[in-house]
Amino acid sequence: MKYVGIGIIALILVGFALFGLNYAGYANFAFFAPKYAAVQNQIFHHSPEYTHGMIQQLDQAKAQYILARTPAQKAAMRSVIMDEFEAYRGPLPPDLQRFYKKMRFEQDQAEAGLANHSAGGANS
Repeated sequence: MKYVGIGIIALILVGFALFGLNYAGYANFAFFAPKYAAVQNQIFHHSPEYTHGMIQQLDQAKAQYILARTPAQKAAMRSVIMDEFEAYRGPLPPDLQRFYKKMRFEQDQAEAGLANHSAGGANS
């Protein structure tokens, strides 16, 4: 009977030890997982594949913007395209740099026009 009691106590201690090790593994994962994910994300955003894909996407957006027929279509596309440009922090080819500057100028002009229009409407 003495050995059975010792065996049960040993099993309980082994269970607690396994639970403790498992909990330590989860705590370790919870601590290091965000850091690991951040490094993976940073590596991905600096990869040549990401850069090439983003430049292609921006080129396609530029082509769609040029093909837009009405000023309303261009205004709607401009805000989306500007968001894409601002989300990408890599180097841009010269043609996309010029296009981005043109888009910024057009957006600033549109915002200035809206500000003047709303200010004029408030005074009326």
